[in-house]
Amino acid sequence: MMDNPVLDIWNSQPPFLRQEALEVGEQLVTRIEGYGAAIGVPLDESESSMLRRPMTDMFQKLEQIALTHSPEEYEAATAHLRDPMAATVRRAVPLVRGAITADKANHGTVIKARRGLTLPEYWSHAYDLIYDTELPWLLSYVLQKAFMGCGELGETKPWTSK
Repeated sequence: MMDNPVLDIWNSQPPFLRQEALEVGEQLVTRIEGYGAAIGVPLDESESSMLRRPMTDMFQKLEQIALTHSPEEYEAATAHLRDPMAATVRRAVPLVRGAITADKANHGTVIKARRGLTLPEYWSHAYDLIYDTELPWLLSYVLQKAFMGCGELGETKPWTSK
């Protein structure tokens, strides 16, 4: 198995910080689920579960397959792992953005995250905590894609929302 620097960073965090990141991650998944349900496009149970799934598990499985399959066989042998993840990303990114936009309309305080992007205070804090602790869930990847552009949706530029 190859070393996993992300997991090393996560495991090096103080337990109280890891616990806070897990709780905030759970709260964000709940917000995303709630927003999807409110607009009539709820996440199904497998998608919600996928957002909580440690990406390190998937990378280890992909690595094991890479070691036991030829390059020609790899695509077919890994599709069952990659396809559900990509589908969840494509469904969750618009829901994250919609939940943020709805929260901005309902809650006054916003923080400038970068040029062209403001976030509600809660989302900004949550993202900072998840990013700084390197929470190894797929949710972390979805947040990155929501803010910086999502190639799975054909985007080439970061999301803007003022």
